[in-house]
Amino acid sequence: MTEEEWLKCTTPVSLLEFISAANQRKLRAFAIACCRRIAPFIDDPRMIAALDAAEQFVDGATSSDLLTEHHRAVSDSYSDAQYEQAWAAIWCASRAEVGWNVSSHAVQVLEFEKWGSEYSAHCDLIRDIFGSPFCPVTFSPEWLTTTATAIAAQMYQSRDFSAMPILADALQDTGCDNPDVLNHCRDAGATHVRGCWVVDMVLGKS
Repeated sequence: MTEEEWLKCTTPVSLLEFISAANQRKLRAFAIACCRRIAPFIDDPRMIAALDAAEQFVDGATSSDLLTEHHRAVSDSYSDAQYEQAWAAIWCASRAEVGWNVSSHAVQVLEFEKWGSEYSAHCDLIRDIFGSPFCPVTFSPEWLTTTATAIAAQMYQSRDFSAMPILADALQDTGCDNPDVLNHCRDAGATHVRGCWVVDMVLGKS
């Protein structure tokens, strides 16, 4: 895959196969982001709790044992599930080892004519979470000021990433001139979710 193909790809599995060495934290962040997009179809409290637990597990805020308990609760909720594919997406996202198939389950919750645009949206999530494998970035410690860290932490906690351009300004004020970092923050059309590669690097997450 070339860099141009990476940027234009609308098939999530192709991107995930290309970055096959991706770590579990990033894969789970992607799975959770896919599930968050179908929130209106996740109506069982057990499924909601499992998704929240999976998100907490990403940051080490809950144990693998507790995640397993929530996963079992989702398994038990199958007969009550109104939307089978939404159930399957949550079931996969809350597994001890998350896989790639959350995307397809989440997409299939929607009407068929929306599948293409949703797969494309999932590719945007992957590019936001993993960054470009063609342009690896090393953050300078000088960029990680208390201001930049505070902005990133606030966005991460609130899931509101509207302050990304402000983060770009804060990073630039420290001497950051990396175009990939600054453009990602300032791109008005970019997707940002928990796991965003720039925010993660500011917060020291991997």
